[in-house]
Amino acid sequence: MKLSQTRPELLAPAGKWSVLEAVVEAGADAVYLGGKQFNMRLHRKDFNFTNDELVRAVEFAHGKGRRLYVTVNSLLGERELEGLGDYLQFLCSIDVDAIIIQDLAVISLIREFELDLPVHASTMMNVHSVEAAAELVRLGISRIITSRDISLAQVKEIHEKALVEVEYFVHGDMCSTQSGLCYSSGVLFGKSANRGECMKPCRWNYTLVGGSNGGQLEELHNGHFLAIKDMCLLRHIPELINAGVSSFKIEGRMRTAEFLKNLVGIYRRAIDAYLSSPFTYYLEAEEFERLYSERTRELSTCSAFSTPTSSTFDYAGGREPLFLSRAAREERLSLDDVSRSPFNGNYADSNGHPGTEKKLAVKVGSPAALERALEEGADYV
Repeated sequence: MKLSQTRPELLAPAGKWSVLEAVVEAGADAVYLGGKQFNMRLHRKDFNFTNDELVRAVEFAHGKGRRLYVTVNSLLGERELEGLGDYLQFLCSIDVDAIIIQDLAVISLIREFELDLPVHASTMMNVHSVEAAAELVRLGISRIITSRDISLAQVKEIHEKALVEVEYFVHGDMCSTQSGLCYSSGVLFGKSANRGECMKPCRWNYTLVGGSNGGQLEELHNGHFLAIKDMCLLRHIPELINAGVSSFKIEGRMRTAEFLKNLVGIYRRAIDAYLSSPFTYYLEAEEFERLYSERTRELSTCSAFSTPTSSTFDYAGGREPLFLSRAAREERLSLDDVSRSPFNGNYADSNGHPGTEKKLAVKVGSPAALERALEEGADYV
């Protein structure tokens, strides 16, 4: 392996002003964050930055000698493009260092308005080949945030053959689908993962039941069957640098300032230690122990060095955080209610008023499964 001293960028997330200050203090070279629209983290109104806060954020980051990137990485509808044009002009006017995009309509608008606005291709574009990267470079993309599901060898090939900066996730939450392109949340709840509203069904605890009798399959344990472990490449700083990774990306725009400050500091010290003496570099055991003790989930290198196996998933889910949705209160049905149509408008709330809560519909294949579904709280089958 050729030892390199090329300095990579350490890129940290921020969902609030306190987090922005914390990660900059901890040593992030750049910060990525979102405004109140067009971005992939829209669950909570108390996260993300207003336009006035974006102005201050750019001034703060540049005053500290750091770069600031803004996510404009949601898929877009036709009716949103006019408002998006105004937003892009605003971002250009406040001198953000780049925007992160998923929808190619953004590039079209940048050209239409003749904006000097650097563009990074989001991991949601699922770039996993030299050919895809080269085409995006032709369109004006200056950096590829590669698919999270490709190896470092593939990242190196994209960097060298497409002649483009590459950014790679080194730590944080991962999806069990290809680069996070998942329709489960959209199909189940009308909350699209590609529009920043994923309800994380892959993080739930599931019980497997038999199709013939609707009973639980006792020979199989309940579990978080789709919950993938968190990415962690702290032990592989040399490999990342020598693969040509320009930017080490930490996931977590919904994380707390305390958590991210500690995490960014650990990666900062590891990168600096390697760059100061690549021939004698080793990772301090205490640093990894500190990271491991404060981990959210169990850790994995995911796809960086090999094809993921079942060991990439944490079926026990013992450290899986609680994710609260905005689900409505469920009405309870009994077996006596099966013949009543759920569409006749006769449902009422506890005060006798017509009900407006969302209903839970379950598809079943047998009378036994019907009974079990109702026992577990289904509104109709």
